[in-house]
Amino acid sequence: MKSVRFTLNEIEIGAIVPGLAYITNYPVKLLRLRYWTDPQQLVPSEERIYAGQQFDSEMLAAVQSCLQKLTSLGQSCKVRLNAFEIAAAALALRVVKAQKLASAQVISAAEEAGLAAKLENMRRRAKRAAIAQLGPDVYKEQADRWGRFVQWLRANALQFGPIKPLGSYEQLRRTQCQTMRALAMEVVVESADRDKVHHLADLALSELRRGRHDTTATLLLSEHDHAKEFLAEFLLNRLDFTQIRPEFLPIAVRWSLNADKYRAAMVLDADDYEEPRPVEAVASTEGDANQSIAAAPNPAVVAVLLAPSVPNPEPTPTPRVDLANQVAQWLIDEVEPGYQKDVVDEMKNQVWFHADFHKVTTRSTNVAEIITECRHVYIKQSCGPEMTSYFAEWGARWLLAVDSHVVPVFRSIEDGARLARERWNSMDDLTRRSKLREIYRRYFL
Repeated sequence: MKSVRFTLNEIEIGAIVPGLAYITNYPVKLLRLRYWTDPQQLVPSEERIYAGQQFDSEMLAAVQSCLQKLTSLGQSCKVRLNAFEIAAAALALRVVKAQKLASAQVISAAEEAGLAAKLENMRRRAKRAAIAQLGPDVYKEQADRWGRFVQWLRANALQFGPIKPLGSYEQLRRTQCQTMRALAMEVVVESADRDKVHHLADLALSELRRGRHDTTATLLLSEHDHAKEFLAEFLLNRLDFTQIRPEFLPIAVRWSLNADKYRAAMVLDADDYEEPRPVEAVASTEGDANQSIAAAPNPAVVAVLLAPSVPNPEPTPTPRVDLANQVAQWLIDEVEPGYQKDVVDEMKNQVWFHADFHKVTTRSTNVAEIITECRHVYIKQSCGPEMTSYFAEWGARWLLAVDSHVVPVFRSIEDGARLARERWNSMDDLTRRSKLREIYRRYFL
C-alpha cells in the first residue's frame, strides 16, 4: 500500500508514541492477566455499543509498524506512513489525551501545533493514494476491518485505564519507609543525628502499622503536611526540642523562643531591650547589709539598696549555694526549658530594680512552703510574655522572701540557672519527657 512522506517534530512524536505503545501492548497483557487464550474469544460487556467488533492481527501489525517507524526516526524526523498507520497514530493521540499517558505540557504543545488536523490531512492524502493503487472496493474492505479492530480495542482495552504493574508488598513497605525518613529529616534541624532520626521514623511507621494511632500509614503519607505534623509531635517526645525546627514546635515553645520580640512589641516607643547589668559588690556574699558599691554606681540601684528594707520575719538568710540549688530545682520543676532563659533574665531585672515591690511577709519559714505561698493565681492558655512575667514575679517574690538581700539573690539566680542547665543536660531522655509532660499538663492543657 502506498504511503505518504511528512515531518513530525519531537513534541509531536512524544504525544503519539505512548498511545501506540499502549495499544500495542494491551492485547498481550489482556491475554496474560485475564487468562484468555484467543483474542477472538474476547466478548465485550455491551454488544449493542460495540457491535461488529473483531480482533485483527494484520491491523495490530499496522499499529506495531507505525510504532517502530516513529521510534527509529533519524535527525530529519521525516516518516513515511500509509493510511492505516496514520489512522493508528491519530487513534494513539486520542488515547494519550484520554488516558493522560504524556505530560500536560506535551499534550498542550501538540494541540497548539494542530497535530490532530495535520494527521487527518495526511491520512486523506494516503487514502487517495491507496484507492488509486488498490481500487475502492479493496480499500473499503480493509477500512471495514480497521473499523472492527478499533471497535474491538474500545470494547476490550480503551474503555479501561492503563494496566499498572502490580507492586509487591515489600516494595510498598520500602517506599513508605523512605518517605517517612525523608519527611522526618524535614522536621528536624540539619545538625540532628541522621541515624537516630531515621530510627525514630521507622519506629513511628511501625506504630502506625500496628494500629497504635488513629490513622494508617497509607492515609497519613498521602498528605505530607499532616505527616510532618505527626512526626513533629512524635519526635518531640523523644528528642530535645532544640532538635526540632521552630515551625514544627508547639505554639507555647514558639512563644518562649520569641519572648523578646513580644516584650518589645508590648511597649510603644520603647528603647531596645538590654539585659540588666548589676554593679559589682565588694561586700561578702553572705548577705551583709552594709555593702559598698564599685565605681560609677547606678543612681537607681543606689536608691534601691539604701532604701529602708521591708521587715521580714525570716531568720538568717539562706546560704548562696543552697539558694542556687533551690533556684535550679524550681526552674526544672516549674519552667519549660524554652522559657527558662527569658524567665531568668526577667527575674534578675525584677530583683535588681524592683526588689521592694516584691518583698512580702510569709507565714512559713520552710523554702518549699514559701515557694507555694508566694505563687500567684495562674490563668491557663496565657501567651509567651505573660507566662514569662508570671514566672519571673513568682521567682522574685519567693527568693526575696527567703533572703531579702538583693546581691546574694541576684548571684543565686545566675548560679541556679547554670545548675539548671547542667542538670537538664545530664538527665536521660525518659526523665526529660516525664518533666515536660508534667509541665505541659500543668500549664498548657
